[in-house]
Amino acid sequence: MALQGFIDVLDGADRQAMLVLNFNGGSFADVLAEVFSSRLVWVPWALFLIYYLMFVRKRSRWQVLAVIVGLVVVVTLCDQVSSSLLKPLVGRLRPSHDDGISEALHYVGGYRGGLYGFVSSHAANAFGAAAFSSLLLRKRMFTVSIFVFSILVSYSRIYLGVHYLGDVLGGCLLGVYVGFGTYWCYKMLVRDSSFFKRIQFAR
Repeated sequence: MALQGFIDVLDGADRQAMLVLNFNGGSFADVLAEVFSSRLVWVPWALFLIYYLMFVRKRSRWQVLAVIVGLVVVVTLCDQVSSSLLKPLVGRLRPSHDDGISEALHYVGGYRGGLYGFVSSHAANAFGAAAFSSLLLRKRMFTVSIFVFSILVSYSRIYLGVHYLGDVLGGCLLGVYVGFGTYWCYKMLVRDSSFFKRIQFAR
């Protein structure tokens, strides 16, 4: 009973936060939210990472490929755990499908997402990729930039009306956990292995 009461309090706070964070910011904000919510927004970051590793760090194609595979693993794990496991398991309705709040929210282009929202796959993917890549490069400016970018990606889901703040925070935690875990596995199996001993990304 006490646990259910605590959950009810958190749910109420999440709904109040949603009403504050989701608003009609006009056509420019609508387009900006759609851009940050698009998967294509990550293309410039991916190209920058490949360029930096190959032409600044002077890494070989095989070394760059190892990083790309690591990122694919991170995104795949984040996406599958959030969408195929947690969302149907938890069964929390998105705010856009919740009759108690849906009519009070701002949406863009009629988009309302799928039925369940916990946790946010966008937030998990963004923070997973950010955690993994920041550990690889160990550059303060890159780390700050990629995490600020990930926050904007995550917030775009709230602005679009398809995720509560709690959904996003849960996705962020999942992403960081997967990103750090995948980096640890990469470090043990690839970077520090005798076969790939020459691969040293983090200096």
